[in-house]
Amino acid sequence: MADSPLNTPADLRDLIIYDIHQWKTIDKSYKIYEKLCEVLEKEAISYVAYEYWFNRYLRESYYSSNNGRTYRVGNLKVCILADVIDGRSTENSYRDLCEAFGNDKVVKGVHHNRYERYHFEAHRHSLIMAERSVNTAHPDTYNDVGLTFSNLPEDVITEIVDRCDLKSYLNLRIVSHSLRTIVDKRPPPCTDIDIIVRDDYIQIKANNEILVDSCPIELTNFRHCSLWLIEKRVFRDLEALLKNPKLRLKSFRFDSNSSFHHTHWNHVMDVNAATRNYYMLFLKMLDSLNSKIHAEQCTIKPALEKHVKRILQCFKPGTLKKLELNHSCMMSEMNRIAKTDQWKLAKHLKLRGFITLSIEHFIHFSTFDVQTISMNDRLCENLSKSINFESCKIETTDYLDIEGIKNALTLRPSAAPKSYYIPNSNLVIQFSIGHSVNKISIWKL
Repeated sequence: MADSPLNTPADLRDLIIYDIHQWKTIDKSYKIYEKLCEVLEKEAISYVAYEYWFNRYLRESYYSSNNGRTYRVGNLKVCILADVIDGRSTENSYRDLCEAFGNDKVVKGVHHNRYERYHFEAHRHSLIMAERSVNTAHPDTYNDVGLTFSNLPEDVITEIVDRCDLKSYLNLRIVSHSLRTIVDKRPPPCTDIDIIVRDDYIQIKANNEILVDSCPIELTNFRHCSLWLIEKRVFRDLEALLKNPKLRLKSFRFDSNSSFHHTHWNHVMDVNAATRNYYMLFLKMLDSLNSKIHAEQCTIKPALEKHVKRILQCFKPGTLKKLELNHSCMMSEMNRIAKTDQWKLAKHLKLRGFITLSIEHFIHFSTFDVQTISMNDRLCENLSKSINFESCKIETTDYLDIEGIKNALTLRPSAAPKSYYIPNSNLVIQFSIGHSVNKISIWKL
């Protein structure tokens, strides 16, 4: 691979200066450094020691830029290898290196040849490590023929793929077409996807780690990279995950609200993304899926009203056990949503937004927590007849005449505070009166 990266202070300095230029935090920089050491089979220095050098070179970089000095780069091999390990594309790596160290320091042909060589070697190393773990688990298998990855049987390659984490899984897809075919047959090691999206910003998390963030991508590439390439990079890994029919998610969360992270980047970096429309690009990507998303829980926070049903219908009915909607849709739209199979086959519901819906839309749920229900719909009678119902919480702006309800239903006090047994049923009801919102809890004994 690279001749001797990380063996000299100059190599470490090049790596840190490059990370500083890309606005990476110490934590992110150190993680890349650790991966470099792992691939190169070298011992990493401690986080404390790395933090010292990072802060030292940060001050040096700041002093040099303020005094018009040009940073003298030593050897870019370590920076190229870091880009390979970080999963960056050849073009993005080349452009960022030119921007960091100057066009005269980076020869495009040399960079591309070196990048491709390191790319192959890095992925070969990850496969060898995985192969070793397989051989450790199966010590009597293939150890007498000096077998290499290129001639391993497909079942062994499959086991190697199954031992990969999400980052390695996604990286293996771009090693070769034949390997991608094998990888795409296996379920991705991903259980949770979290998406924050607006027209000018998108952040995608998988397994609670950031998979992609559009702000840093635009910051480093906006002047050099076409919008098409940026959009392709933003959605590449997400699309690969969602299009895999073997994907099995515990949760999928979509949030079109703004976030502090988004506001912070636009304020500090002055990112001009007026030409973006990540929200609509995301919807188009969902429309292009050739199979339904298998998820146990789906959360959709304020999207445009007409798109809530569009997003919801991308999920496989029956596998979706818990549904959470945070939106005040029009009555007509909510009625359309309540007619979808995704709604009808879910077991648990959390619904925010005051709209009066008939109890018939809720009685199939085991549990529901809502701000939207009709209090004049023989609520308790319908719930007592439901074979699925276990409990519910209802917030309502309707006036509650507690004494009138108690007399009408002939409620009997229970041991729990402000709760009552409902005669001729196995239900208990509890009232909580607030200034503007009243709460009712009902549960089955």
